[in-house]
Amino acid sequence: YNQLKQIKRSITNLDQVKSDTYKNEIPVLNLIKSYKDAILDAYNGLSNLKVLDKHEQSTDYLLFNNPQSVETVIEHITTFFSTKYSIYKTGYELLDTQISGIESSTVTIITGPSNHAKSLFMLNILRNMIIGNKDQLTESDLFLVITLEDDINKLLRRILSVFGNNDTKIIKRLFVKASEILRENSEANTQQLEKILHSVITKSIIKITDKTCTLVIKHCNENSFSVDDLRKLIDKHKMEGYNVKCVAIDYIDCMIANNLKHGTYNDYDAQGQIVQDLRLASRLYSIPILTITQNNKGAENMLQAMNNSLIGDSYKKVRFSDTILMIRQREDCDMMTDFVKKDIFKSENTSVLSANIPDIYYKDIVPFEVCITKAKEGSRAPSKFHLFSRTNLRIYDQFNMLKDDLDEIEKNSKDLIQEIEIAGFGGDIPLIEIFSEDEYSDGPSGLPDLSVI
Repeated sequence: YNQLKQIKRSITNLDQVKSDTYKNEIPVLNLIKSYKDAILDAYNGLSNLKVLDKHEQSTDYLLFNNPQSVETVIEHITTFFSTKYSIYKTGYELLDTQISGIESSTVTIITGPSNHAKSLFMLNILRNMIIGNKDQLTESDLFLVITLEDDINKLLRRILSVFGNNDTKIIKRLFVKASEILRENSEANTQQLEKILHSVITKSIIKITDKTCTLVIKHCNENSFSVDDLRKLIDKHKMEGYNVKCVAIDYIDCMIANNLKHGTYNDYDAQGQIVQDLRLASRLYSIPILTITQNNKGAENMLQAMNNSLIGDSYKKVRFSDTILMIRQREDCDMMTDFVKKDIFKSENTSVLSANIPDIYYKDIVPFEVCITKAKEGSRAPSKFHLFSRTNLRIYDQFNMLKDDLDEIEKNSKDLIQEIEIAGFGGDIPLIEIFSEDEYSDGPSGLPDLSVI
């Protein structure tokens, strides 16, 4: 009955398009758009039929009774691993050793208190998945990032910092200046600005994705996006020739469950239904889905151990997800605190002096605690401290990785500042607020004397 309803809807849409072609008052471009929409809707409807077909035809049991039955099982296993199974390394020791990375056909929820860098952790994982798994990716493979909360340009700024190892404050100032220049309507300034933006994007996002995969950033209004909309989006990209490899959604609290009756709609059931539908979609498309949710206020107590009772709104999120990564920034300690130090330094003899980090960066480094509070494999609730750098918005497994990146940040900052100077915008961007004039009056570590800008 449901299949016939879907078929009827698709045929009705196509009949309407056919009828409209005889109406001279309808512009041709409108007809083409209507045709495209009807095809997309029919394709998504086919996905609905495939869900039923998958349950009817997929192997949901394995039979062992003779040597021939083993051959059938082996055929099933080899088909599964060659066409539907992938596992992605994340670059984080805790995740890669305890749960073997991010698996296809799974839903991983990153959860934590408000404003504790959950979205940034997801972007870091996504970047590391692309870099660490290049051997199994092609240019037609697509990583889809959907934001339901942040403005798409704000998300782009964050990605430019995370992917390109750029100082987030400089990138933000550049965007502010871009807004001012474009409002001035000066063709010469606009061209110079476009050159700088092209350079920044190329050195960050394209450097990571070039000849490896495609990254798509999509914004949707909060409380208007459902799992059905996600499936339509995935189908749309499939029709365009892309192979969606991973979806990252920020975040499920801003999604809607559109198959609950309005009279009985409540957040507790809706949030659970959303996660359950995401899990079905992850299995239908054989992809990992990363998403985010908020913890309740109790999670802001740093003395409280991280556990799934802290997850807000609905415990059904826990029930229907495959993996839960609970995180929090620990501003109550620093990297030299004993229990942090043992996780992030290879040598226990490392001290503040031997770490040798300039104060301008040191004050923006925060211990970042990650705990796997739900996983089908691995030890119970394993956790590890990492380092979150507010300078470039990256989260590090080990101190030495952070130190190497900080050296590169200085070079990237110098190069970008020079580009801004050459374009003649330097005097209009208050970069002295970004780097302390007292600390950098002599331009150490290759940075220019910003007092002259």
